[in-house]
Amino acid sequence: MKFLLRNPFLTRPIKWGEPFCNREKELQTLIREAKNSGLVVLYGPRRCGKTSILNQLEGRLGNDWIRIELDFTFVPNLRELVIRLDEILTKALPKSKKIRKALAAKKVSLELSFDPVTMTPSFGLGLKSKDAGSLIAESLIRLELLTSLPELIDRRVLVTFDEFQEIIYAPDNKDHIYEKLFRGVFQKRPEGFSVVFCGSKNTVLRKMFSDRARMFYRGIKSLDINSLQEDFFIPFAEENFSRTLGIDIPKVIPEVVCRFLDGHPYGLQKVMHNLWNLCDTEKTSGIDWPEALGIALRDFLLEELLPFQAHIGQLTPVQRKTFQAISGMEDEYQSIFSKESLGKIGLAQSSIALSLKALDEKGFLTKVPEIGHDRYVVTDIIDKLCLRILSGVSVDEMTDRVILAVRSS
Repeated sequence: MKFLLRNPFLTRPIKWGEPFCNREKELQTLIREAKNSGLVVLYGPRRCGKTSILNQLEGRLGNDWIRIELDFTFVPNLRELVIRLDEILTKALPKSKKIRKALAAKKVSLELSFDPVTMTPSFGLGLKSKDAGSLIAESLIRLELLTSLPELIDRRVLVTFDEFQEIIYAPDNKDHIYEKLFRGVFQKRPEGFSVVFCGSKNTVLRKMFSDRARMFYRGIKSLDINSLQEDFFIPFAEENFSRTLGIDIPKVIPEVVCRFLDGHPYGLQKVMHNLWNLCDTEKTSGIDWPEALGIALRDFLLEELLPFQAHIGQLTPVQRKTFQAISGMEDEYQSIFSKESLGKIGLAQSSIALSLKALDEKGFLTKVPEIGHDRYVVTDIIDKLCLRILSGVSVDEMTDRVILAVRSS
């Protein structure tokens, strides 16, 4: 059954055909690279909308393409990689004589098996290689078969690897064997086979693809996903309030929200989602826009606070203190290693340096090179707002400033 979409401001990954705000420049780059059988690494912090963009890419490419997804959060070792690739390949390959013959030429077969309890049939890959006992060899065979899909199924293939940087943490990733496997296979990819690598730990991911000493250096297009611009988000908000509720949202509302959240894609969607729900309830009695926005913002900040506290639970006490110190620096160009900053934090310079490195690699902070020193900023504006609340700034105080900006416009 198809249900009518009501609230157009979605807080989950946005599917093809659902309301989506721009990203036309990024999509055109991705479409061009896919059609040219290119490799792309997609950079962006948590909740910046990478999955939504890839969903739009899949829709734009059309039925001549098949998309294959693999999240490396759930691939802790080569054995699990083999299992995941088996699942992907057996799902993608039709069970026909033509396919069996083509697979046989590659020393692979499709084997039928039954669940001993339910007797449900399922297909799996059978390997005829003499090296099939080696997990490296088994992974290699499956990756080569993956790149053969355009020929086998007569469709173009888009592969999207999420959280790809996690391979470097695998305990069996000796001598960067994962990178060697993927690079060795994909550099010989055929026409009609394209890959997008992405992840949320930008520093780690950038090292993988920009370090001259690493396997993935050269031959891969880099694409950064940044904040949404006001010029795109304001008309998007106006159009969707008008289309779904038949009301005109004052331009200043999405404008102020965009500035408050620094164009954070998830944050914008969530606040407007809350505001839309309030307007849907109150539209017959008239809407006090500043008051409604204040409620939507307060609800948003309080909803984000609990998961944020769980998110920083992975940090050590020293890392949390350093993180808090960075978020509270009034002058964003000030170095955390200045005499004034060190005196306020109360930690040794060596401890702070180690904490900054860990926070950068985990995606909490972003290092901005400056002349004379490196500057660090909180990567996620929502994290920064939550840190301010935990440091004693009330939610009402934060939202009252936004309400005042709306009322005085």
